[in-house]
Amino acid sequence: MTAPPASDARLRSPGLSLLWLLSSLAECTLGLRASFASAAYAGPGRETYADGALGRGAGLILWLTELLGAAKALTHYRWALRRLSRPRQVP
Repeated sequence: MTAPPASDARLRSPGLSLLWLLSSLAECTLGLRASFASAAYAGPGRETYADGALGRGAGLILWLTELLGAAKALTHYRWALRRLSRPRQVP
């Protein structure tokens, strides 16, 4: 097996994928907050059913999208740690 190119070292950075993971989790909390806040704010005379459904739907879409981003970041983080822990073989 040959050694990976020098430019590949940046792609294996576990710190960068951890940053992606934390930012995705932060946005997941925003999506959940938007969903629950729209449901908590709803009341008779203040909001229609369409407004409540729109708020919960937007929060759900944001939450699911960032949950997928967090899964991809976690997968990359695990891959990067696995690649870094392997001993390099010199040709």
